Amino acid sequence: MVPDNLHTDDNTKLEAELADLAALAANAELRDIFAEKKGLLSQIVEIVHLESGLREESRFQGLRVLGNVCVDNDINRELLCTETGFIRSLQNLVADNSVRIRRTSCIVMFNFANDNDLVQRNLIENNYTEIICNNLDLLSRDSTALEYSLKVLDLLLQNEAASENSILSTEALSHLEMVWDEPKNIAFIDLLVAVLEHEKFQIIYAESKEKIAKLCVYCERLDREEENPEVAKSILHKLVLGCSTVSGLDQFLKVVSIDDDLCDLWISWIKNSKASSELKIVGATFLGNICRTDFNCTKAVHDKNLHRLVIADIANTEMAAQLYSDAGLLKNLAISAANKRKMVSDGVLLIIQKLLNTGASPYISFTGLGILRQLMVSEWQNCVDLVNDRISLLQNVLLLFDTSNEKSIKIESSRIMFAIVRSLSFKASNVTDPLTYLAEKLQNAEVGESLLKSIQYVLLDSNSTQLLLGESILTLALILKLKPTSNLLAFYNLVNNDVAIQGKLTEVRNDQNIPQAIKDNTQLISTMLFKLDAITSSK
Repeated sequence: MVPDNLHTDDNTKLEAELADLAALAANAELRDIFAEKKGLLSQIVEIVHLESGLREESRFQGLRVLGNVCVDNDINRELLCTETGFIRSLQNLVADNSVRIRRTSCIVMFNFANDNDLVQRNLIENNYTEIICNNLDLLSRDSTALEYSLKVLDLLLQNEAASENSILSTEALSHLEMVWDEPKNIAFIDLLVAVLEHEKFQIIYAESKEKIAKLCVYCERLDREEENPEVAKSILHKLVLGCSTVSGLDQFLKVVSIDDDLCDLWISWIKNSKASSELKIVGATFLGNICRTDFNCTKAVHDKNLHRLVIADIANTEMAAQLYSDAGLLKNLAISAANKRKMVSDGVLLIIQKLLNTGASPYISFTGLGILRQLMVSEWQNCVDLVNDRISLLQNVLLLFDTSNEKSIKIESSRIMFAIVRSLSFKASNVTDPLTYLAEKLQNAEVGESLLKSIQYVLLDSNSTQLLLGESILTLALILKLKPTSNLLAFYNLVNNDVAIQGKLTEVRNDQNIPQAIKDNTQLISTMLFKLDAITSSK
């Protein structure tokens, strides 16, 4: 039986009543009864208030009731939301002199907020995140109080309303970092994942070399954790995204360079055969983002031989996530013109073969194709080496185009073929007929048909950018300019009979927004088709 009122004039009787109510509220089937007793809940809220003047035991038993009525019960939670004194009491009780009261109030707070958006928004609006952080030193004196207060903070930081408010001050963040700095609190670094989901804190970390170094300390500590290794690895895995976001900001490049000790630390993670896959991924992520500038990218290859370390790391792992992060780093290293020849000379094509052969993820194949394309662009000798020495790799590129259902893979493999045709046409003095040359090297008389499929796919894609349109049209023009061999005439017949391509070329020619250089190439294609038509008609 739930009473309407309590005997507040007799402490002993009151505490017994509250203890009985706490036991009732612990029963999920009886919990709804309390929603019908709003006056009773209001009375209990007054009892637990810091200034109620009642004994600690009375306040403790009152908190037990409130904590239990909130467990998985949104009706009671939202009823308590209307009690302004309840929110105010929770704010005060986290700083109570009694360890037992602080601990219980944190548990109540978690039961109140868990899985309830309305409650969480209410706590955010009442500045609850700041209150928790400002009292972390006191709360950390009891492991249970710290655990539950940080659980609540995690809920609030992940609530959508958190992005609508100034969720934490810089001072509050410093309080959190003091908790994370304690090795015994390693599990609470999970909260950092939630913090780094907010743009405000991403920028704060990206602008500070000291805070980036802290991130690295946390990552190493998680990697070395022996007491709860699975929990630590899970947190480190989630922290990768935060590190990626922070290092992807422009502010990051202003405080860290390739010559910093931090870069040497990240390189050491990749070199360390005993480091976990997660730690290697974090290292590759940081290094990949530092190598977004040509200066850092060039020094990484020529001064630190970073590409060789990554090649070795890829060779020694089958972990999909690690392959993907390493491949992303290699792709950035391949962007610099100064690195392209050295990377090919040092064996990167062999490792790309592994990335294209893996069945683990289309993302890995796509990134492998991206590395290969970067190495081919504006480096004709690499294109020649690929055709002459790594023909199986080129065959893989054509196979991926034919077999993959991924649009990104089809476009990337097409662009590799476009780059090869451009290089063989413009730069390779010993190649007078790229189409025949490719057919012989690939031992595939239908290479012209494969090239046309690539051109058609990119050209007819409604989402193709002007860059992609330009590449596909230029490739088509270069092929049609070749001497009229049997291979070219077969290619011409395919083009001439393709109504879709003809219509697209006309559309591009008449589009006022298309650059003149691309239009000129469509005109060249028309001219060459006319000439080839005359040749075939005379036979």
